[in-house]
Order: sequence, then structure tokens, then C-alpha cells
Amino acid sequence: MRQVVIIILFLIGGYFFIKRENERGNEIFERGLEEPGLLFSGIITGIEEVNGYNGYGIITIEILNSNVNEYDPRDTVDYYYCIIKGKIAELYDHTTGILIGDTLNVDTKKRLISTGKKGNEHDEGSIRINSSANYYKYIKQHTGFVRN
Repeated sequence: MRQVVIIILFLIGGYFFIKRENERGNEIFERGLEEPGLLFSGIITGIEEVNGYNGYGIITIEILNSNVNEYDPRDTVDYYYCIIKGKIAELYDHTTGILIGDTLNVDTKKRLISTGKKGNEHDEGSIRINSSANYYKYIKQHTGFVRN
């Protein structure tokens, strides 16, 4: 009987832990993606694959079209999807399946990214924000947008 009670308490604790993590993830996505409402497209000019962060890396693009000229959320949020400075952007997203020269279209409000590939292939997926503090430490050390 004691083991059943322990199992039930473990399951209840697990439920609340998962619920709290989902709420944290939703807050990160809302602040990092929906609030800025970024719409932009561009050509991939650089891909830096980073080991140990589930396929996330740093993607550099030359912006062709954008609804903003500057976007740098580093002072307002801990976890963010991109930085835009003029005609250059860095995206902090999955680097698998993309190549230099591909076209990216990003809509943060809808959480969508689409990739146009050579030969008219097209791929679409959802945007995710990595919530690992160590990943952002890596970004700060390797970004092309170094702060003074």
C-alpha cells in the first residue's frame, strides 16, 4: 500500500513539473516570438552548426524583405530567436536540412519558417526557441553582433 501511495505522489509531482515546464515554454515563445511580430525573408549566407544543442546553431542571412530594420532583444529577454541589424540577421534555430544559398521566410507571430531550395523544393516547419542558458552563452561568444 505504501508503494502505491509513493507511485501516486510521484505521478502527481511529475504532472505538475511537466505542466510548469510547458507554461514556461509558452511564456518563452510568447515573449520571444509573438510579441515582436517579425516578418522577413532572406538568403542564407552562413551556417554554424553547434554540437550539444539538439541541432541548433547560428544561421546568418542577408535580408531581402523585412517589416523591421533593427531588432535586438538581448536586453529584454533571456531567450530569443534572432537579431536583425540592417540587411543582416542571425537566426538561432535548427541548422539541419538547410544550405548556404537557400531562401528563408520567417513569420514569428505564426511561428513558421519556410525554406526555398534550389530546384524549387520547399520545406516548412515551426519555429522553436532553445531555452538552454548554455546555448545563449555560446551565442554571445560567437555572434557576429558583438556588443561593446
